[in-house]
Amino acid sequence: MGALGKVQHVIELGAYHLGVHNGLDDPFYVQCYNAKLWTVSDMEHKQVLKTTDALTPQTTLPIKDLAMFQFDSSKMSEGLLLLKPDGGILIACDSLLNGGKIALLFSEKAAVSIQRAGFIPAANVGSQWYKVCEQQSVECERILLMPFGIYCLPIVLLF
Repeated sequence: MGALGKVQHVIELGAYHLGVHNGLDDPFYVQCYNAKLWTVSDMEHKQVLKTTDALTPQTTLPIKDLAMFQFDSSKMSEGLLLLKPDGGILIACDSLLNGGKIALLFSEKAAVSIQRAGFIPAANVGSQWYKVCEQQSVECERILLMPFGIYCLPIVLLF
């Protein structure tokens, strides 16, 4: 067990995330920690994993004051998580991006690639996700009605 506690749950918010690499690390976390795997509906796993818990707006989630928003019109299932305390923290996968600037952790090649793909501008709809998933813009309006003051983009959400 690490300083933050034991990994018990792995959440996959989007079926599109990283394209062919979606879920690449899931087997490690699920098998190593015997963690539950929560996924949005219709998500296909590249490996032999099976969803243990469905992630829907009606699901009772394992963290107090955590709610799920689902894009209803997206061609590939995608969701957001809203952690309600402290003004609200919105957690997204590929649908919303909040890069702002190139991080020191990026290689030079990665920095060029993510800039070309449009991942760096602060607080924007992911252009590649929008192109592939073709969700309706009215859903973005629903997001703006949600109570949040902070927005973040995790690579992997583990708890």
